[in-house]
Amino acid sequence: MELACALPRPEVESLEILDLCCGSGVLGIEAALRLKTVSQIFFLELQKEFLPHINENLNSAELQKLSKIEIASVGNTEFNKGQFDYIFCNPPYFNVGEGRVSPDVRRQKCRTFEVDSLSIVLEKSHLWLKDRGYLCLATRDERTIDIFLDNFEIIKKEKFSETWLVCLSRLNID
Repeated sequence: MELACALPRPEVESLEILDLCCGSGVLGIEAALRLKTVSQIFFLELQKEFLPHINENLNSAELQKLSKIEIASVGNTEFNKGQFDYIFCNPPYFNVGEGRVSPDVRRQKCRTFEVDSLSIVLEKSHLWLKDRGYLCLATRDERTIDIFLDNFEIIKKEKFSETWLVCLSRLNID
C-alpha cells in the first residue's frame, strides 16, 4: 500500500486509523506499519468469519495491543465525530443484482452491498474523520465517488489492475 506513505501527514504525534469493511485487516495493518506513529487501529467488519484472520494478521504484525475489532455493519456503528486521521476502506464493489454472483456466500457478501451502501460508507467516513482527515478507498469505477465530492477533495488516484485506489481529504464544511 504505497499510498499511505505518499499522503500528507496530519500534524499530530499519534494517529488513529480505521479499516472499514476490513476483511482480514490487511489495509489497516499495512497502513499502521508504514505510518509508524499509530496509537490506535480500529477494524470494522460485517462478517464474524473474518475474525480469526484479522487476529492472525495482527499477531503476525505485532499490532494486537493497538487494535480494536468490531463485527457490525457500517450503518449500525458509532464512532466519535472527528475521531480518525485516516480511514482505509475496500468496500463491496457492486449493488445487489449487479456484477457476477459468487457461489461462495461469504465472498458474495464481500463483493455486494447487501446491508449498507457506498453512500452510508462515505457519509460515516466524513463524520468520523478529523478535519482534513484522509479516506483511502478502493473502487472498481473511478467516477463512483464523484457525487460525494461536496464533502471530499481528491488527493490522489492510482489504478491497480481492475481497481482504483482513491485518496480523499475530508473537507471542513460543518
